[in-house]
Amino acid sequence: MTTSLWFDTWHPHNPLANSYGERFIYDSDMGKNARVNVLISNSEWRIPTTQSIGWHPIIEAIPSNPKMGQKDEIVWLDSPNHRFSVKVAWEQLRFHNQVVEWHDIVWFKNVVPRHSFLLWVAVQQKLTTKDRLHQFGIHGPNRCSLCLRNNEDHNHLFFE
Repeated sequence: MTTSLWFDTWHPHNPLANSYGERFIYDSDMGKNARVNVLISNSEWRIPTTQSIGWHPIIEAIPSNPKMGQKDEIVWLDSPNHRFSVKVAWEQLRFHNQVVEWHDIVWFKNVVPRHSFLLWVAVQQKLTTKDRLHQFGIHGPNRCSLCLRNNEDHNHLFFE
């Protein structure tokens, strides 16, 4: 077996390192690189003889007999069929916001990605206008390069 005793999800208490902590690993005298097979002897679970740590709840939570001779199987727990997919991984990683009113204007089929990105930045009011450059400590003339009358800011460029 190549399954990590401490860091893989083989046990009902999830990774034992998360449930029991670093001190438990240290007290076990098995080291961080220990594999699950150190707890198996003659096709049965064996409780380590190490004093001062409680292995009984760990062993009691495990199904009765270890499955010897079988290859370890990697499963993706967040997927209904336990298989990895980029879609499921993305859904787990991304930050979920509510859909905004303007999403159809920015993101739609056959849009030029560069245009969508610029429009998205503009809707967020994050374009690098001269007033924003000034906020970041980059000083220079603040006049609009198009009309040379008003200060260049988001409101002036798009709504005045």
